[in-house]
Amino acid sequence: MSLPPLRHRKEEKMRGIEFQNQEAYGKILDDLFRGIPFEKYDWYIYEDEIHGDSLCKELPQKVNGEQFQQAIRDSEYMVNFINVQVYPKGAKISKLEVYEDFVNSECEIVFLIADVYYMDIYVKDKELLSIFIENAKRCNSENIIIKTDDNDDRTALSVI
Repeated sequence: MSLPPLRHRKEEKMRGIEFQNQEAYGKILDDLFRGIPFEKYDWYIYEDEIHGDSLCKELPQKVNGEQFQQAIRDSEYMVNFINVQVYPKGAKISKLEVYEDFVNSECEIVFLIADVYYMDIYVKDKELLSIFIENAKRCNSENIIIKTDDNDDRTALSVI
């Protein structure tokens, strides 16, 4: 009696990570974006509520990488919620409502914080994803989960 051939499970596509942060006030964005090449991207800030020093409180909707980096490094703040979408400089901007919109867009990173502590990061580049995972670990984040096609239950790329 011969056994049927083994079926290999389709390799799961990593979408990003989700985790909980323990710190409410500080420089969490600086800590999590450390090692990301800011200068390569334009940063779009949507749905934000940030409390703290004035520089980070009044970010415009679109900033270049250097402006975003300065704002998150030079200030301490508490992010109640934020939706940051990161595009290569000069890329076409798209309305991102669901994950499939992200996949089909030129957007490279979607970073979401909800209720201060709950964070989701979607990343197309595996090297950048590795940086975010290491940064989350370095920040003593809890419940770090790699998001895949099979376990991602987020229905909208929104925090409000």
